[in-house]
Amino acid sequence: MDKGLFNIYDRMETILTVGVIVVLISTLYGDEIKKSILPSFQSVNFTQNTGNLPPANPGPNNPSNVPIAPSNSPSINPSNPVVSPTSGSATRTPTPTTGSPISTTSITRKVMVIDFNPIIESQGGRRIRAIKSWQDPVALETQYINDVRDASGGYFKYQIVNRLADVDKYPMKKNNYVFTDAEYLSAVISPTSNAREIIDYLKVLDEYDICEKINRGEIDELWLWGGPWFGYYETAMVGPTAFHTNSAPISGSTCTKNAIIMGFNYERDVSLMLEDLGHAIEGALSQKFSEDPRFNAGNYYTPWGKFATSDKISPGKSGCGWMHFAPNSSVDYDWDNTRTVTSTCGDWLNYPNLTGATTSINCNSWGCDGYQYKKWWLNHLPKAAGSTGEFFNNWWRYIGELN
Repeated sequence: MDKGLFNIYDRMETILTVGVIVVLISTLYGDEIKKSILPSFQSVNFTQNTGNLPPANPGPNNPSNVPIAPSNSPSINPSNPVVSPTSGSATRTPTPTTGSPISTTSITRKVMVIDFNPIIESQGGRRIRAIKSWQDPVALETQYINDVRDASGGYFKYQIVNRLADVDKYPMKKNNYVFTDAEYLSAVISPTSNAREIIDYLKVLDEYDICEKINRGEIDELWLWGGPWFGYYETAMVGPTAFHTNSAPISGSTCTKNAIIMGFNYERDVSLMLEDLGHAIEGALSQKFSEDPRFNAGNYYTPWGKFATSDKISPGKSGCGWMHFAPNSSVDYDWDNTRTVTSTCGDWLNYPNLTGATTSINCNSWGCDGYQYKKWWLNHLPKAAGSTGEFFNNWWRYIGELN
């Protein structure tokens, strides 16, 4: 036989042998090779489940209070990998660095308030809030500030340092639309497509020198008041490293520090204000822990994922739920459900020294009311001193220390 053919056969035999070895190694050690070579590959397992996302924001001030799902999940932090649901590897559990049960420090967030409350000339020069008998923002703010302080164990405080009261105008929408009085009165009853538009946040920031105030350290947050369809997200974030809270971050501003913008509706009550804050906290924790348990079904591998899961998603392993979904809820806003489930929520008051203890709970645990549930949920957020690995034991810090 020709000598060249022998060389070809020899090469083919070598290639086949190498191929068999590669297959065996991949089968036995594939997951470990992936982790060592591509530590962030696990992020594909936490991509948002777009088949079960909530509907898009139904309108400014989000009357149905549906959170807007992020367009994609944040990347898994390679330095603190979580378990891939497909790999079955063990979670790395950091050791707590402190034994202090409760954080004794506090933080005060400086707030600027802009209260849009237009005068309606056709109604005798009265303001829209008086015409509609809507609520007083100052009273709502007082209750909200007290509720947040109490739920955070005294850690999280607000100080209103700048207030523009009774601003006689409607904020401009992103499509440059501005209500007339007649159009707004009509939109309250039957909103048009223009009414459903979100405001031009950059214009508000510019018109009231918000970024300059943030940059100088004069304020940490902006609270916008308005009526239905004024055009606010429940919560938004602006700044150089802003992230998704209840909406996409506001980009293109001159803010050199991160800040939260709350959109409050004086037609509603303090319960909805707490829900707005809850969504901001959910966004911050989902960003930090690289897992959003609100929109991903399945098993969770981070402390935040375990805290926020419900019995419907993880039967027999519910945590504390999230703003729309109590531990025993069957559907969104199901805060008065008397169905009893097994929950770890009480154990989260011991974080980071979790015991694994469970209790049987139903809506009687919080009073079978949405307002009471939100206070109960906020109260169960971990607030211990110190840190565990790279994570604060006081989760309030993730919404209070943004820079």
